[in-house]
Amino acid sequence: MLDKSLYLRLKLVKRSNASKANIDQAEKNNRRLSFKILDLAKPLLFLFKRSNVKKRSRADTRAIRSALKLWGSLYGDVFYSRRLNILNQIYPEYISLLDHKKLQCKGRHLFGGRFMEQLVAEARAQSTLSEIRQVAPPFRPSSRVNDGASTSSAAQPQPQSSPSPFVGRYENCYLAFPSSFGGRISRFSHVWSQITKDPWVLHTVAEGLSLEFVSHPFQSVIPKNSVSNLAQWEACNREVTSLLEKGAIVETGEPDFISGIFLIPKKTGGFRPIINLKGLNQFLLYRHFRMEGIQTLRHIVRKGDWLAKIDLKDAYLTGPINSRFRKFLGFKWEGKFFHFVSMPFGLASAPRAFTKLLRPVVAFLRQKGIRLVIYLDDFLILAASREEAKLAVRTVISLLQSLGFCNK
Repeated sequence: MLDKSLYLRLKLVKRSNASKANIDQAEKNNRRLSFKILDLAKPLLFLFKRSNVKKRSRADTRAIRSALKLWGSLYGDVFYSRRLNILNQIYPEYISLLDHKKLQCKGRHLFGGRFMEQLVAEARAQSTLSEIRQVAPPFRPSSRVNDGASTSSAAQPQPQSSPSPFVGRYENCYLAFPSSFGGRISRFSHVWSQITKDPWVLHTVAEGLSLEFVSHPFQSVIPKNSVSNLAQWEACNREVTSLLEKGAIVETGEPDFISGIFLIPKKTGGFRPIINLKGLNQFLLYRHFRMEGIQTLRHIVRKGDWLAKIDLKDAYLTGPINSRFRKFLGFKWEGKFFHFVSMPFGLASAPRAFTKLLRPVVAFLRQKGIRLVIYLDDFLILAASREEAKLAVRTVISLLQSLGFCNK
């Protein structure tokens, strides 16, 4: 059942006096579907009980258990779609709350009291931030961001030199070079603090991502690089040189953990070198997370929409790694040791960390009325007209650049 306060808000948005059951056609259809799925549970549970009584084969029991798990997954997907559909219409800036397992409702209401309490808390926090931004000096994003300063004003001071009342204890991330591309978002921490107060986000931006291990990483054998010919050697050498120039890696003494290099063929020809972090990933704590995608898109797209896409340049490399954990991201090339100072591609925890970093950014943009879907480093923007799409693209790019990202 739809929560009363959200039902009243939906009536206001839709300017309708329809009942809860008829206020939204998509919710009505999804609710009917959820009832049918619930009805399916009865025969499945009956078969599960009979499998114990009749002492059927283990294969039969496993099949019934698998069917129950699939049923539970299907019901969960429909339940999530119902919540996403309602929230996207009335409070799209708080869609990320749906990913919090602790806020999942187990009662008769679609959202429940705990979710509503968190929603109110988030709204109050956003209101407070809006009041703060009114008295704080506005950030001035450059018109185009490259690896260093703006191309249109190279002589202007870097953003970190401007004082900000938001700078707190998160301000001491050491990069490979003062103006390096690798980990560059840490130089814009004062801007991040204007759009979020999330302690994890602010700490990760300013001091770097901390790796969570289930046990201390160790290795008995140092892996070798899988380079078999001159063409592959040249590709690896170019990649290492490029990473050094970007400040994503630095030369170091022998690291605590060394990963090998292997190559994969590119569609355009040649090879793409990859740092094989499979050995290190075995020691990393895995945390489940939900990414946006087609399921989100189908609830916000409208007939006649214009779509625009934004890709971030070397997105992972812009995120810094905490200095205490860089020693585990090492590799060896041509007799020298290197380690990453920014998030490398292939790190198991990188997709979750990057998605979590961008959630307050997406929420901020949705609060401004911009409809968008994000999948890792790709942004899909939706608008009712060409002009509205262009304006939204400029707004998104301006904000991303002011936070230290670069678009392709």
